[in-house]
Amino acid sequence: MRKMAKYGALNAGFVAMGNTAEGRQCVEQWSQQCLDWCHQQCASDGRFMNQGYLNHWPLRYSALVELVHPGHNVGSWNI
Repeated sequence: MRKMAKYGALNAGFVAMGNTAEGRQCVEQWSQQCLDWCHQQCASDGRFMNQGYLNHWPLRYSALVELVHPGHNVGSWNI
């Protein structure tokens, strides 16, 4: 959805990390980023709460797998 693009390309509603060096590095960096800045407003550099940081993950982490099935992260109240 275009109107939602300002909140980020990926949804932080469901995030799973492998117990690998890359997975641990991602968790550590994301954790620090969220502690440094995590506000419910869209920043000019693409940050939005904890989600904006995920926009850089596909280029930064080679093991990233994006779930594209429309049923992922859908609450039972939306079905």
